Amino acid sequence: MQGLSAEGVSLRVMASNRVWDWMLRLLPEQGVHLSRCAEATDLFAESKDSRTVGLLDWAQAGGLLGKEHLREFRVLCQRIPVILLVPRQWRNMLNASDLGVAAILSKPLELNELLAKVEWLASQRGTVRPLGPLANPIDDQTETGTR
Repeated sequence: MQGLSAEGVSLRVMASNRVWDWMLRLLPEQGVHLSRCAEATDLFAESKDSRTVGLLDWAQAGGLLGKEHLREFRVLCQRIPVILLVPRQWRNMLNASDLGVAAILSKPLELNELLAKVEWLASQRGTVRPLGPLANPIDDQTETGTR
C-alpha cells in the first residue's frame, strides 16, 4: 500500500510457535517491533504507544472467544486494535465487528497483507471504535468451525 510503512509499529503476538517463528524471521526487517505474549493480559495491556497492535491466533485464545466471555473480550479489544488470525475456511463465517476485533486475517498469513493491515490499524489509533450491539454472538457451531 503506497504511503504506509510498518516502520516503528509494535506488534504484540499471541500465536503458535510456527506463526511466531515466521513473524520473527520476516517482520523485524520491515521495522516492526515484536513482543510475544504468553497470556491474554499481556496482549490486552494498555499501551501509551499509539502504534501498538495486537495479533491473536484463534487457536491460542483459550476460550476467550466463547459465548460466556465474548462481551469481556470485546471490551478488551478496545484497549488496542486486535487482528484475529483464523483458519482460512473460517474467514467468511466470522465478522470482525461482531467479535470486537479490528480485523480478521486467515492462515497461512501473507506478509504484504499482514504489513498493510498492521500499518493501517496503527495509523487509526486514537480514533473511536464504538462497540455497537452484539449482532451475531458466536454459537457453538461457529466455534468448532462447522455451520
